[in-house]
Amino acid sequence: MTSSNHTRDRALQQDARAWQAFTGQSYTAALRQIEAPYARGTSRDELSRLARATARIIETATNA
Repeated sequence: MTSSNHTRDRALQQDARAWQAFTGQSYTAALRQIEAPYARGTSRDELSRLARATARIIETATNA
């Protein structure tokens, strides 16, 4: 059985990887930004949607 914490951590890592690809910064910096979005005035849900949309676009572009 997968814990909800593990699922959250995995989603957080996926968001950070997508944000890293979008911004070109290090994974650690992207993870910090994803983990603390309120420090930048962005809601976690907004950032998550942007990161996932970016990941889909990158995946589509690399598979084409």
